[in-house]
Amino acid sequence: MRAVPLGREDESSAIYKLLEESIQEKEYGVLYVSGMPGCGKTLTCTSVLGIVKENHPSVAVVNVNCGSLILPSDVFTAIHQLIDPTVTHSTARLLEEALKQNVYTIILADEVDMLITKNQHILYGLLELPSLCKNLYIVAISNTFNLPDSKLTGKVRSRLGWNRLNFALYKRSQVIGILKEMNPEFEFTDEALEYCANKICTLNGDIRKAMQIQKHAMAHASRNSITKIEMEDMDRAIKYVYHSMQGSFIRSLSEYQKILLGIVARKGYSFPDSLYVDFRATLSLKQFPLPTFKEFQFLVEKMVEIGVLKGRSNSLAVETDYIPDELEIILEEEENDCLEVISI
Repeated sequence: MRAVPLGREDESSAIYKLLEESIQEKEYGVLYVSGMPGCGKTLTCTSVLGIVKENHPSVAVVNVNCGSLILPSDVFTAIHQLIDPTVTHSTARLLEEALKQNVYTIILADEVDMLITKNQHILYGLLELPSLCKNLYIVAISNTFNLPDSKLTGKVRSRLGWNRLNFALYKRSQVIGILKEMNPEFEFTDEALEYCANKICTLNGDIRKAMQIQKHAMAHASRNSITKIEMEDMDRAIKYVYHSMQGSFIRSLSEYQKILLGIVARKGYSFPDSLYVDFRATLSLKQFPLPTFKEFQFLVEKMVEIGVLKGRSNSLAVETDYIPDELEIILEEEENDCLEVISI
């Protein structure tokens, strides 16, 4: 096999076995992958699908991140465009017809939590596709371990089926192993690595946070000509990372949200029509798809809901408390989510 993420060999094997059997038997269905953020779900699934594609070139593999969509309903267009780049708009039914004409297809839908709407018809429409097309398997990734039980209607739960795989938080030994493999050119004391691993496992178990801590410890060591990173160096890095929760929140936003926040921070108190012009201009420079004004309004409303932007009761204008210079520093330091991999 090709490479799989460190510490996720068992999960990789389980996913590969299920997909391999489904391809061989021409079965359709849904695999629901759950777990807290930063436990390696996306990288593991992506790595396994790379192996599947390598072993089965005739199988189509499509990746869509639902968290990067402007509207939940955009998921059908996003998938359809990956199958047929000439498509400009799609619906569940149009995508269904296209998939029926396509080869056996596996869709990796990351952050499916973002597709949950009031009536849940978007998520249901996506999960219903395998049973309608008969040549489709969906791997649905959620950042909520109990999503089916806590938020979904019985109708949607029935479409998820019983193939479920939960990613447990990384164990302390796994965190230490990953940190050792990540940067072998830097020397860490065992106490420093254990201290970092203990802190991560005690808090949220997010391996990305451990990697960010390690990154800051190495940067400090390089600046100060430190040859071996000790526990006190790691402690300094841990305090830096966990005292910058604002930075973590900003980095968790979608690309569209980050761009819009940056514009509002620079412009200050702004009305939607002028913001929309600047937003489209910035997206054009970055060669991002351009949203309609209705989609833009939806994005603004969501950002107000989560507290990134602030509205005023007597006006349509919005503003933010974030300072442009701080945003630039945070985004420049945006972490690399890639984990070290090993071959099996």
